[in-house]
Amino acid sequence: MEEEKIYKFEMMEKEKIRYFMVNYMCDSNTKTIYGRNLFKITGTLNTSDIERRCAAANKVEKCIITNIYQMTKEDFEASSMEAKE
Repeated sequence: MEEEKIYKFEMMEKEKIRYFMVNYMCDSNTKTIYGRNLFKITGTLNTSDIERRCAAANKVEKCIITNIYQMTKEDFEASSMEAKE
């Protein structure tokens, strides 16, 4: 019983980091904004939280996620390097 608790605790500490590219669409009164963001997620993927973050970044009331792609760590790092340039 004690070993099982220790094992579960170790698994929680080593929670996997997942990498995503999210395409979204925001609609304001004057224009429609299409965008793409990269996210590093630990734990569960919460789409409503991602929609709120995209809306806040574009200063609009609401965004809709159109696609979510899971990426490898190498692809994520390469994409984020391109975005910085």
